[in-house]
Amino acid sequence: MKRLLALTVLFCAGGAHAAIWPSAAAPCNGTLQACIDGTAAGGAVLIRSSSLINEELVINKSFSLFAAPGYRPRLASSRSIAASAPSGASYFLEVRGIDLTRGRLTANASGATDASITLERINVDEGLFSAAIEIVGGSGTLTLDISNCRIRKPANLAEPGQRAIGIAALGSQARLKLFHNRIDIDESDAGAAIRLRTSGNTYFSAVGNDIRGRNYMAGINAVQTGAGSILNANFLSNVVRGQAGGVESPGALSIKVDAGTARVVMRNNTLVRNQNGIALSGAGSLAPSSIDRNVIAWNTSGLTIPAAQQGQVSVDNNLIHANGSNAYIAGSANLATDPQLISQHNLRPAPGSPVLGAGTFASTINPLVTLPELDADGLVLGRVNTDLGAYQRHGVHRLHRAVGGSGTLSGPGIPAGGFVPFVVSQNWNPDGGVGVYNNVAVGLSYGSFWQIFNQNFTALPANSAFNVFVPSRNNLPFQDTSTSTTSPNAPFTGIPTALRNDSSLFWLFTLNRTMTPTLGALNPHPVALLYFGGWSLHNTDDADFPQNASYSLYWQEMSPNAYVHYVSAANRSGNITTLDHPLLNGNPCALVQFSASTAGGVFNPHELGVYYTGSRWALFNQDGATLADDVAMNVLVDPAQAEFCDRLFADGFQ
Repeated sequence: MKRLLALTVLFCAGGAHAAIWPSAAAPCNGTLQACIDGTAAGGAVLIRSSSLINEELVINKSFSLFAAPGYRPRLASSRSIAASAPSGASYFLEVRGIDLTRGRLTANASGATDASITLERINVDEGLFSAAIEIVGGSGTLTLDISNCRIRKPANLAEPGQRAIGIAALGSQARLKLFHNRIDIDESDAGAAIRLRTSGNTYFSAVGNDIRGRNYMAGINAVQTGAGSILNANFLSNVVRGQAGGVESPGALSIKVDAGTARVVMRNNTLVRNQNGIALSGAGSLAPSSIDRNVIAWNTSGLTIPAAQQGQVSVDNNLIHANGSNAYIAGSANLATDPQLISQHNLRPAPGSPVLGAGTFASTINPLVTLPELDADGLVLGRVNTDLGAYQRHGVHRLHRAVGGSGTLSGPGIPAGGFVPFVVSQNWNPDGGVGVYNNVAVGLSYGSFWQIFNQNFTALPANSAFNVFVPSRNNLPFQDTSTSTTSPNAPFTGIPTALRNDSSLFWLFTLNRTMTPTLGALNPHPVALLYFGGWSLHNTDDADFPQNASYSLYWQEMSPNAYVHYVSAANRSGNITTLDHPLLNGNPCALVQFSASTAGGVFNPHELGVYYTGSRWALFNQDGATLADDVAMNVLVDPAQAEFCDRLFADGFQ
C-alpha cells in the first residue's frame, strides 16, 4: 500500500511528535494518565482506542490530547478532564475527539500570560457542575477555538452563572471562535448555553451554533466590563429556539455592555419562539453595529435595543414577524411577513418562503475577522445572494437508478444544459434495499441530456444506483481540466490560487466530459484528491492522468457535515469502513456524497461505493480489497435532505 510519508507524521500544536496510547512501550503501556504524565510539556498523546477509559485526566502543562483518525474514545461516567497552566509563561492546550458522560472539561490558564486553547469534537452527555466546558484565560491574549462540540441536556443549570460553555476572558486581549456547536438544554431556568465574560479588547465570533430546548436564560450571551476596551462580536448563522429565562441579560442572542464599547454584527441568524430574540443592554456604546439578514419570529420580545443606543445600530434586511414587542429604529428593507418555516422544529424555510433570495442588503458593517462562509447546516452560505436566516439553499439531491442500465438523468433539479458542475457517488443499496455492484470509474456527460456513464464505456449494470448532488449556482462550484500527459497527477489549474493552495478546504469531484468545449478525455482509473503544495486529482493506480480530462468540483470549508473520514481498526471490517454521523445513523434514505482522498497519506487504488448496513452507512472497496488504516474519504451530508427522511432528531435532539 503506497503511502505519502510526509502526510503521515503526526505533530502536536507545539511541533513535537505524538506519543501513541495504548502502546507496548513505557510510559504509554499503562494508564492514559501515566502516558500524559510521562510525555514532556509541549508534547502530545494520540489515542488509538475507542474503548471506555475509566480515568480522571489531569493535564498541568502545555499539551495536546486527541483521538487518532477513525477512533472515538469515551471517558467513563462521571470522569472529567482538568487542564491547568503553569504560572508566568505562555500556554497551549489541544483536546480533540473525546466523549464524556456526566463529566466536564476545564481549562484554567489564569496563571499564564498568553494562552491558546483548541477544543474540537468534544461531546458531553449530561454535563455536571457549573459548566460542561469551562475556560479561564490568563493575563495576556487568550486565543480560543471551540468547534463541533455537542452538549446534551447539561445538568445543574438552575442558578444564575451556570452554563453549558463558560468563558472568562479577563486578560488584555482575546480572540474567541465558537463554530458549529450543538447544545440541547431542558428546563434550565437561569442557565446559559454559551456565556462570555470579557474585560479586554476582544474579538468574539459565534458561527453556526445550534441551541435548542426550553426555559433557559440565554442562548449566546456576552458581557463586556472593561472601561476603554472594545468587544467586537460577530454572531452569524446561529439557531436559537426555546430561550425563556428572565435574569442576567436574557435573550437568544444577548450582549450587555457595562463599560467600554461593543461593535456588534448579527447576521443570518434564526431566532424563533424565545422570550427575547435579540437583546442589547447596558450603558456602553454600540457604535457602529449592524443587525441584518436575520429571521426573528414568534418571540415574546423580538429585538430590543436601549433607546440611547438605537441610533448606533443599523437594523435592515431582516424578517421580523409576530413578536410581542420590539424596540429599535428600522431600516427600509425589513420584512414583516410570515417566514413560512417548515415546522416548529425544522426551522428551514419552506418552498415559496419570502426569505428565499431576500438577502440583498449590503451592510456597511462587516466582521473584522475572517469567518467561515457556512450556514447553520455547516454547508455553503450563498456566495452570490443569500437567504434570510441561518439556513441556506444548497442545491438539489437526487437518487438515480439505472433502470435497464440507463444513466440518463432527468427531472426536477437536473440542469437543462451542459457546462454545469455537479457530482455523483455510487450507492450500492439505496434505502437499504438490494445492492448492485459497479466496480468501474464513472463520469458525467452531456449531449442533449445529462447521463452517468462508465469511464471504460461498459454498460451500467441494471438498477445500479447513484446519489446526485447539483450544487446551487449561488454556491459557485467549479470546473477544471487536466493538462497532464506523463503523470498520474492532475493539478488544479483553473481554480483561483487562494483556493488551490488552501489545504484546509473540503472538495468533492466527479469526472465530467462536458466541462471542455469538446468532449473531454476518458480516465477509467480510481481517482483521489491529493494536496501536496496545492490541490490536484491523482490516479491512485499510478496510471498517467490523460490530458484534457475534465471534472466538476464542489468546495467549501470543513464542517461537521463536510468532513474527512479515516479508516481505522475501530471502524473497518475487511473492505468496509462504517460511518458514524448523527444524521446518517439509522437513516436508510440519506443520500451520502463522498470522494476518495489521500488526506491520511495512503493511496487506495480501488473504486469506492457507499451502502447501508441496516443501521449505519458505510464506504467500501467495490472489488472486495481490504481497506488499509488511514485511507481517507471526504464525506458530505446535507441536513436538509436528511430532514426529508424525517430522521434528523433520531439522536435524541428535538
